[in-house]
Amino acid sequence: MGAHLPTTAAAPRLHGLWTMPTPTSIAGEGPRGPRRSSGNRSLERDPTQVPIKAIMQTEIAVSDLSLPADQLLESLIEEGIGGAPVVDAEGHLLGIVSKTDLLCAWRDLGTQRDRQPLTAGDVMMPVVFALTEDSTVAEAAALMAYEGVHRLPIVDRETRVVGVVTTLDLSRWIAQSAGLHAPDIREIEVREV
Repeated sequence: MGAHLPTTAAAPRLHGLWTMPTPTSIAGEGPRGPRRSSGNRSLERDPTQVPIKAIMQTEIAVSDLSLPADQLLESLIEEGIGGAPVVDAEGHLLGIVSKTDLLCAWRDLGTQRDRQPLTAGDVMMPVVFALTEDSTVAEAAALMAYEGVHRLPIVDRETRVVGVVTTLDLSRWIAQSAGLHAPDIREIEVREV
C-alpha cells in the first residue's frame, strides 16, 4: 500500500461497497414520484448567497512540495479524490495539483520519466485563484465555471488552507436547496467486498 496524504483533520474511513437508499425511501413517494421536503429553515434565503464555509469540506488531503509525484498519484487514487492543495509547513497555499496534472507531466517527459523524478512542486498549478470562507456559493460557482476547474481551495486571511469546495459539493448544495436530499452518510449501507 502507498502512503496516504496527510489530512487537515483525522477522519474515519469507510471501506467496502456503498449502497445508497433510493430517493423514495428518503423523501417518500408522491403521485408523481419522490416528494420534495418542505424545506430547511436555513435554506429560506437565497441559497447562492450562503457563505462557502457552509458547504466546503474541512477534512481534506494536502500535499507538500517535495512529495514524489508517483506517491502523490497513488495517494490520490487511494483517497478517491481528483486533486489536492499543495501547502508549505504552516499550511499556506502554494498551488493545487490534480491527477490530470500528474499524467500530463509524465506524458510530456516521455522516456525521460525514470531519469527525472517529479515532485508535487514540479507539477502543481501555482494558485492563481482561491476563495475565502466568507465568499458565497455563487462566487465559487462562477469562478469554477469561468476557470474550468473542479475544485477550489478555501483559505483564511493568512492564505492558510481551511477547506476545499468541489463541483460535487456545489451539485449537492443545489439539490438540497431545491428540496431534494441525498442520503445522510449514516443511511448508507456498507457491505464488505
